[in-house]
Amino acid sequence: MNWSKAKTIMILFLLMTNIFLITILADSYIKRYRVSPEIIDAAVSLLQSRGIMVSPDLIPTKISSEKLYTVENVISDYETFASLVLGDSAIGSSEFSYSNQISTLSFSGDNFNLDFPSGLAVNGQSPQESVTEYLKTLNINVSSAELFEDYDENGGINITFIQNISGKPFFDCRVNIYYLNGKILSVNGCWFNKVENSVTATSMLQSVPATLVKFSSQNTDITDTQITSIKLGYAINEKGVFHKQATVLPVYEITTSSNETYYIDAREN
Repeated sequence: MNWSKAKTIMILFLLMTNIFLITILADSYIKRYRVSPEIIDAAVSLLQSRGIMVSPDLIPTKISSEKLYTVENVISDYETFASLVLGDSAIGSSEFSYSNQISTLSFSGDNFNLDFPSGLAVNGQSPQESVTEYLKTLNINVSSAELFEDYDENGGINITFIQNISGKPFFDCRVNIYYLNGKILSVNGCWFNKVENSVTATSMLQSVPATLVKFSSQNTDITDTQITSIKLGYAINEKGVFHKQATVLPVYEITTSSNETYYIDAREN
């Protein structure tokens, strides 16, 4: 028997077997992390039957996984934050409301609302620089945040900063500032910072078609509308509750043509 030839045949057989197994695994991986055009078309048709229009171009074909992070509120407690913002002259009319000679501060869950009836004069080369420096006094660092501006007919500017977590928007972590003629008239919102080395888990995400079906099932009153945007990001998504610390979850932000915004848990069930 030609053992050399037999060994060669055996090696080739094992090599072909490995290639076959790798091909199966690769095909399984692609099917696991890809959404077929047929699934997308089926989801679009289902939503259309319920009066919700969505373009297939808005629907990603990839399924990913995202890390879950712990975040910490800049408000450790209402009284301490009121002292930071208003100083020693702060007077508390309730556990949710404080004031001094020039401003009023109120709280609801994670959110604060700060008003300056006569305006707070701030210095800076631009409105953005002025409000950024003021926010630092509240321990709010917006250096990595997204910036949005909206000018009104009075010449005022609504400036909004949205926090980022690992390169994705933290949708319900934002501050809004109204700035007019060199003065800040109001600041409201909430702000969390990511705790370093705080990954609590990694979650596989469900596909966007599955998310859209969930969205339409949870909002049966929505009809005659069009989905204009689908974005992946993070949110706490629990209004009216104060969180000193929280875990942010991956969510899909769905925006409709009526300017309504919905946040749907993106984790695989």
